[in-house]
Amino acid sequence: MRHTIRNAWSDSNRIGTDQGNAPAGLAGAFALVAWVLHEIFVLKNFGFMRPHLLLLPLAFVPFTMKAQGDEIPVKSAIQGVTVYLQGAMVERSASATLPSGGSTIVFTGLSPELDGMSIQARGKGEFSILAVEHRTNHLQPQERTAESEALEKRIKDLEHAYRSEENTKAVWDNEEQLLMKNWAVGGQQNGVSAAQLQGVNEYVRNRLTAVKQGQLVQQEKLTEINDELNKLRQQLQQLIGKPMAITGEILVHVDAPNSTTAKLDIKYTVRTASWRPAYDLSVEGPGGPVELLQKALITQRCGEDWTKVRTTLSSADPSAGNIMPALTPWYVQIQAQAYLETLSYGNVRGGQVPSAAPRKESFDAAEDMELPEATISMAGDVLRRTTTVEFVIDAPQNLPSDGKSHTVHLQEHRLNAIYRHYSTPKLDADAFLFAKVTGWEDLDLLPGQANVFFDGAFVGQSFLDPGQVRDTLDVSLGRDQGITITRTKRKAFCKKRMIGGRRVETISWELMIRNGKAEPVNIMVLDQFPVSRQSEVKVELEEDGGATVNKDKGELRWHLDLAPKESRTLVFTYTVEFPKDASVYLE
Repeated sequence: MRHTIRNAWSDSNRIGTDQGNAPAGLAGAFALVAWVLHEIFVLKNFGFMRPHLLLLPLAFVPFTMKAQGDEIPVKSAIQGVTVYLQGAMVERSASATLPSGGSTIVFTGLSPELDGMSIQARGKGEFSILAVEHRTNHLQPQERTAESEALEKRIKDLEHAYRSEENTKAVWDNEEQLLMKNWAVGGQQNGVSAAQLQGVNEYVRNRLTAVKQGQLVQQEKLTEINDELNKLRQQLQQLIGKPMAITGEILVHVDAPNSTTAKLDIKYTVRTASWRPAYDLSVEGPGGPVELLQKALITQRCGEDWTKVRTTLSSADPSAGNIMPALTPWYVQIQAQAYLETLSYGNVRGGQVPSAAPRKESFDAAEDMELPEATISMAGDVLRRTTTVEFVIDAPQNLPSDGKSHTVHLQEHRLNAIYRHYSTPKLDADAFLFAKVTGWEDLDLLPGQANVFFDGAFVGQSFLDPGQVRDTLDVSLGRDQGITITRTKRKAFCKKRMIGGRRVETISWELMIRNGKAEPVNIMVLDQFPVSRQSEVKVELEEDGGATVNKDKGELRWHLDLAPKESRTLVFTYTVEFPKDASVYLE
């Protein structure tokens, strides 16, 4: 059995479309014209035509047509989709009956957003794949999606109902005109008694009342239907945008020694699809496990509906590029003094040097605590490739081409955690509850937003960042209103004095932390004192309030265990000495 299977990318081993094969056809045409002219010349000059040469062009013409190959359009079915962080790969399959010799299998009705550089093709049967290429079809419009077809059918039904109600209203209008005409004629005729005229008036009045009521009802129905039509038309316009005028097609050029049945599989990527991770964090209360639901928000608008397809999500991003960066020489040179001062002092306003900018605190995992292992409940298979991770979704998915986010559940994790409270009173007076979780590095998490639920109530959003290089994953569970914290300046202990040509200022702060909860809490409190980068400015921490001090960062850290209803007061004081003509920000 002769059987050849080849992967063919669209850029390799290309053969032309009908236009691409035009040179061969033109060559045949020119040869035919040249032969005819030559025979006319022979006939004119010698009086006869060579009959045996008449067969040459007739044999040549079908040969050139055969070289182009017959196109065989096929309808293909989507077998699976792999969605990347940006883009998606679609797998399709189709069967076709091939004649002997060369032919072209055309996969029709594909997305116009497909990337021609990404096409792959495989086949099964007694034939060879010669080349693969991509083209757009401007004559055959793309098929409507199921949602757009449903909207169009609903619009047609309402338009029919609108015309029907218009006809009913026209009947009422005609009756009104007929009543008015008959009323006028009856009133002008002679010999009509008062009783007869009164009866006519009463009849006309009753009928006109019914007619007006009928007209009112019909007008209300027409208005209601028209409003619904406008909404549906706007929704349809938003769904499909501009009507698709083109479709994508993939041409697979094959050669078969005999007539045979072929099965072909193709793969290609589309640009207008993506997915992003999202999470639900549920905690029933401190001390219990953390329920982590890992989700995916999938969006696609490539023009083809993915109905009941096998779906895989990949952490790869083909749009990011695969070219490794290279370093170039870094040249330094001496700058002007004013530029160096700008680098040293930063953004200075009015001679004041701003204090250290607020930063996201990195919780220290070196505390004396034993963290249990995590329990993982898998909702689908996870495939770890060399450089990426893939999530294979168990159930087939319906992902219409509507540009909306469709949520898919991936995995459920039951995580054991130790709960702590955290506060930076200088930046925020509230205390935050967070969970320290281990085992997260085995969960194949990606950075994403997390909806946080505590004690059954939604408390806000957090952000999971697995890129942090630590043994624990810190998950913020929101503000805990059961803990109150105040930060006030101790004015009685703040001093300003002059010593020679220098100014000395003393600043003192008081922190009051109260646990108003019915259970004990462990809280970490952070504050800071200034750090000098200049020899003219000297800082001395006179009172640390029992905190752990990091002098290089100017950081004060307290770890407190507070019993129910217990309060604790923390005090720290620092002194700053600097030239009297300078202005320094000290708070």
